[in-house]
Amino acid sequence: MPSTCGLPHWPASGRIGRRSWPSRPLRTVGEKEGLPVSFKSVESSGTDEDIVAEINVTPLTDIFLVLLIIFMVTSTALMQQGTAVQLPRARAGQSVSPGVIITATADGKVEVNGKQVPWPQLRESIRAALSHSEQPSVVLQGDRAVVLERAVQILTLAREAGAEKVSIATVPLEGAEH
Repeated sequence: MPSTCGLPHWPASGRIGRRSWPSRPLRTVGEKEGLPVSFKSVESSGTDEDIVAEINVTPLTDIFLVLLIIFMVTSTALMQQGTAVQLPRARAGQSVSPGVIITATADGKVEVNGKQVPWPQLRESIRAALSHSEQPSVVLQGDRAVVLERAVQILTLAREAGAEKVSIATVPLEGAEH
């Protein structure tokens, strides 16, 4: 069967099916007639079963570990204890290291150190939290919508529970100097 430029001859019938390959080795274009061309690698024994494809998982594992560390660091930075409240704004403030954090939400819920507490048990919860705290101070994180009367009641209960210092958490006004 004739070969053109080293390529096998396809039957003229146009029927797709078996290809007829020449019985002699193929030649590349430009080579002298009669020189065989081998497509086998030097190391191969000639069978397809010798080919083993392996995936190196070490770089993949490195990437996954780096991503895991990044997600762990960012998730702990985003987590915040307690309920999110809109703090009131103030011109000047002083940094206080809180012993106990009391959060008052706009819908009337109260939390002591992130745990929701019913109003009748608030004084005892503050007293228990103060006994476990290093500093006998309380910081009230009250939402802007909390009525002033409710904030005063919470601070009074904190004083009665044994807090020596009570503070109200605020955020600075835009453009205010510290």
